Amino acid sequence: MGEEMALLVLDTATEVLAVGLTETLQTIDLPQGEPSVLLTSTSRVPRRHSVLLQPMMSGMLKAANQEPGELRGIVVGVGPGSYTGVRLGVSTAKAMAFALQIPLYPISTLFAMAAAALPAPTDVTQRVISLLYARRQRAFGAVFEKQGKTWVRLTEDRVQSLAEWSEECGRLDDTRGVGRTVVVHDFRPQYGLEEHLNDLRTDSSLSLAQIAGLLPQGLVQLWADGQSRPITGDDIHLVEPGYALPVEAEVKLKEAKVHGDK
Repeated sequence: MGEEMALLVLDTATEVLAVGLTETLQTIDLPQGEPSVLLTSTSRVPRRHSVLLQPMMSGMLKAANQEPGELRGIVVGVGPGSYTGVRLGVSTAKAMAFALQIPLYPISTLFAMAAAALPAPTDVTQRVISLLYARRQRAFGAVFEKQGKTWVRLTEDRVQSLAEWSEECGRLDDTRGVGRTVVVHDFRPQYGLEEHLNDLRTDSSLSLAQIAGLLPQGLVQLWADGQSRPITGDDIHLVEPGYALPVEAEVKLKEAKVHGDK
């Protein structure tokens, strides 16, 4: 057996700020089973992630009677999602992992949402569509399937119109068969997107608020399933947030340079 290992997990990419700490376990590799999440904390206070993240992490470590130096890995949701939110979580996790000289495990926030939507092992294959509203009738999204405890990614994270996501789901039904499908999303009533959700022809719909408390456990499940390789040393600096869309300021800067060169 190897040294004791506790994981800190966090995600700040969406309206939900989620932090968790796993139990201490004995391993040097991925666990044969899934470690329990010892403590979790979530918040949906708008535009307060930067204020709340550090106190939440400090309070959690204190409550568990652990020091940051006792951590043996950090699992972080890397987006897509809010530009500021994604950047906050990823930069914090990178700084901690590098300073503590422990592995960083980046995982898609959309994947974490799917894992939170289906936390228990499944008897049959179930499909999950994770969607985050990206304005202009578009959504960041990805599609996954779960059989038992094992997850399979069917699409890459990307942004496209909601009509295109509906078409995507139809193609998957044609190629992989029609099974039980769940959509998990952050759409609000004022967005007027109910018709688009109906077009997805899913069996059930879950809001991000409904699964928020399970996001830390979802990140741990995916880590245990081997869905993220460890990033160590100077390679930690190479981990990038999964914006999925070009940052508007960067687009305008490039356009200004193009016009300036003419």
